[in-house]
Amino acid sequence: MVSIVNAGFPFFLLMLLTRNIPMEEFGELVIYETILVILIPVIHFSLAGMVVEYFKLEKLQFQKYVSNIIILIAPVFLIVQVLFFIFGAGLAEVLDLDINWLLLIPIYVLLNSFIQIPVSIAQCEGNIIKYGIFLLGPNFSILIITYILLVNFDFGYEAKLYAIGVSNICFASLSLLFLAKK
Repeated sequence: MVSIVNAGFPFFLLMLLTRNIPMEEFGELVIYETILVILIPVIHFSLAGMVVEYFKLEKLQFQKYVSNIIILIAPVFLIVQVLFFIFGAGLAEVLDLDINWLLLIPIYVLLNSFIQIPVSIAQCEGNIIKYGIFLLGPNFSILIITYILLVNFDFGYEAKLYAIGVSNICFASLSLLFLAKK
C-alpha cells in the first residue's frame, strides 16, 4: 500500500509541472532528473545487498556492515563529484544547463543514499511506520515544496530542484539520526 501511494506522488507532480512551466523548462528539468537517475546506481552500488545481509548478520555485525556501506559510498561520491567538477562545465555547455544545478546532482544522490538505508532496515524489520516515513516523506515533501515554490513564488522548473535539495537534506539528517540510534 505504501509503495502504491509513493508511486502516486510523481504522477501528481507531473501534472503540476506540465501545467505551470514552459515546455523548454520541463525539458531541462527532465535532463537534470535523468542525470540524477543515472548516478543513483553508481553511488548507491552497495545498498542493494543490505536487505539480504540484514537476515544473515547479528545486530552488531549488521551495524558494522551499514557503517562500511557509508564508508564505501564516500569515496565513490568524491570521485563522481570531482568528475563533475572537471567535466561539468563542458557537459553544461553541450546540454545548455546551469552548471550550479549540475554540480548539485551528485550531492542530491549522496543524500538520497542516506535515506535509502533506513528504508531498507525498516522494510526488513517490518516497521511500516518508519518505512512509510522514510519512503513517503521525501516524495511528499518534494511535492509540497515544489507546489509552494512553483505556484506561490513562480520558481519555474527550479522549484522541483530546490524541493529535492530541501527534502534530501531534511530526510538524510533524520536518517543519520535514526542510524545513530541503531
